[in-house]
Amino acid sequence: NPTRVAHIMETTLEYGQWRGEIELNHPEEPVPLQWRSTVIQSQSGEILGTAHIGGKQISQKELLDRLAGTERQRLLGELTAGVVHSLNQVFTSVHGYASLMKLEELPPTVESNLTALIKAIENGIDVTRRIQGDRNTSQKQNGIDLNDVVKASVKTTQPKWQDEVRRRGCAVEVVLDLQANQKTRGAASLLDEVLINLIFNAADAMHSGGPLTISTWQDQDWGYVSVSDTGVGMDQETQDRIGELFFTTKPTGHGIGLATCYHLISQIGGCVQVKSTLDEGTTFTVQIPLEQSTDP
Repeated sequence: NPTRVAHIMETTLEYGQWRGEIELNHPEEPVPLQWRSTVIQSQSGEILGTAHIGGKQISQKELLDRLAGTERQRLLGELTAGVVHSLNQVFTSVHGYASLMKLEELPPTVESNLTALIKAIENGIDVTRRIQGDRNTSQKQNGIDLNDVVKASVKTTQPKWQDEVRRRGCAVEVVLDLQANQKTRGAASLLDEVLINLIFNAADAMHSGGPLTISTWQDQDWGYVSVSDTGVGMDQETQDRIGELFFTTKPTGHGIGLATCYHLISQIGGCVQVKSTLDEGTTFTVQIPLEQSTDP
């Protein structure tokens, strides 16, 4: 309203300031704002201009709801910090005992499994550090060999895709096609966490067993790793929501795993893509910058 604006400016210049409520025009409905206008003067008293600030009014209920939400976030943060601290203590203790066992002469199979256990514990420690806010954890280990990470992840998840599936009366055969020969950015623990999530999901989707193919390759700037299952597949609506926090199709799922994968890969400048056909299977492809490549 030009008349209203003119009145506010005149009052501001005459008295040095103006406070009150105005309405901001909006296509749907006017938005009420608390407004303040103030004269800006030089040290000699010369008027240099005016400053204006406005804010939307909120009801007492909305204010209390926001404060309650902030308090819930604070309490959740404290609870998470406590859980992470406890996990760190457990990981450290188990890592210490496992490292002592490595000093003994062991059968080759036991030594191999123990090495995989120690590596999994170290990755778990990196995860807890990342939750605690150590941003360097996801970036400090540059030059990761995709093939090595894939092999370690397959070893770590063997109780899931082999033993658990066998108890369902079927079998999953992991097929590796590792063609990548250049290193990528990122930390081994970060990539390992992503691949473990993808392999777990693939094993859950393969109700009748079958081949689970994991491939690596690269082009000029990117390294790729794909996890392809022959499971139940997904319709387009489900694919569109994959990666959305708390979205899940599993009866006992929480909708956190894939959302975490998407977030972690985005932190190192990569992305996750999905292709799926109902009753045929799903392929997740992780695209990661090569170590020497520049950001697009």
